[in-house]
Amino acid sequence: MPEAGISPDLTLWMFDFDGTLSPLVADRTAASLDPNCRDMLHQLAAKRNYRCAVISSRLLADITSCVDVPGIYLGGGSGLEWRLPDGRLRVPKADRMDAIQKIRETLIPEIMEWSRLPGIEIEDKQWSVAIHIRRAPYSEKRLKWTLQRNIFARHEHRHPPNPSRTTSATRGQRRGSACPSSRSVQNP
Repeated sequence: MPEAGISPDLTLWMFDFDGTLSPLVADRTAASLDPNCRDMLHQLAAKRNYRCAVISSRLLADITSCVDVPGIYLGGGSGLEWRLPDGRLRVPKADRMDAIQKIRETLIPEIMEWSRLPGIEIEDKQWSVAIHIRRAPYSEKRLKWTLQRNIFARHEHRHPPNPSRTTSATRGQRRGSACPSSRSVQNP
């Protein structure tokens, strides 16, 4: 794909952090880069025809402190913010940040209320919000998904349906995430 500025001689290696380069742990602040993975990242970064990236839903500052390997790309906020191998930063432009702030003003106060439910922990990641339910009793998990459906239904009502949808929700086994949709935030 030379027309896209991508050399056919380069190989790109991309990894997630939590659960891939770091074991999943009960306390996400205790997550650390596995030593074998650190060695692997160093080896990949040293190869002339390889590019290596670690991408995470964590904030860029957080993933940067967890992955102390020079010469690799680090993506935070699920790829909305980047630290390049030379140390330069790529973050959304001010108008995109303003759009995100408007969405946050609507959603965050309601989502933060869920933290009052037993075993539910809210992780505000600036670009998204994770709703951790691994410690919640089953009845609380069902209630949380009901609340999530309701809040997104209310938010969708305030904004026209697709294609101008401004939020999206995903459901994982132990957490849910809410984030601006790709239509409301674009990379710089």
